Amino acid sequence: MKIVKESDMTIRSQILQFIEYIVVHYTNKILDFKRLNEDSNLAFDNFIENEDNSIHKVKIYLDKFLEKDNKDLKEISITVNQLMVSLL
Repeated sequence: MKIVKESDMTIRSQILQFIEYIVVHYTNKILDFKRLNEDSNLAFDNFIENEDNSIHKVKIYLDKFLEKDNKDLKEISITVNQLMVSLL
């Protein structure tokens, strides 16, 4: 990803903050979902299975994004924004 303008740097910084928020959000949800003495990997699998409908839509969107060879700042921003919207 080529950073040319100052606005690109700002968008990159915002994207990284959003990604951090998304990771923390889902980590907290999985930890809240985890049963006492349950293995973390099993808790993750059970969480994904339980949240299948909402997670499935996000996974489809991410898979399409990952299939693209060239990912510019705009594409990355759109994908991260879509992930943020999925949290609402």
